Amino acid sequence: MSNAFAQSQPVAPAVDDASHAILSALADKHAELDARRSDLARQVAALDQELTCLEGAIRLFSHSRPASAPTASPVSPRHATERSVIADDALRVLRDASRPLSTSDIVRVLCAERNVALRPLEFRRLAVAVISVLRLREARGLVEEVGRARRNAVLWTATGAHDRSRRR
Repeated sequence: MSNAFAQSQPVAPAVDDASHAILSALADKHAELDARRSDLARQVAALDQELTCLEGAIRLFSHSRPASAPTASPVSPRHATERSVIADDALRVLRDASRPLSTSDIVRVLCAERNVALRPLEFRRLAVAVISVLRLREARGLVEEVGRARRNAVLWTATGAHDRSRRR
């Protein structure tokens, strides 16, 4: 007769191998999740930076009145651009300048005043908007193109800006 409670072969080595395999799989999964978490943290940091740039661009393009405020009549895009905050600020920058400025110089001053760092794409978009409003102001005689700078950049000055600086 065999004794059911008799000692048999030790089971510990089989359990150790199984435990080792499980621990190894768990460690691999932990390393994988940790790497994914690091990747996601980098993505979140990049998205935060992009949001900051977009918020700065929104501040630059925002009007003094809320967008939800009703208007008396529909405004054409040309007139909306002409009356925009960008147009007024670009003209003010030119009037305050002691020398002719390029469009890039004007955009840099506007960004510095608002403490905004724009990515190259947003910078170019803002520069295009500044050029369009300056062309409209040029047609009204408020600014003039006075030449070209490096890389064929247009130099602008406010009409009569130098006369005003002499009177002060």
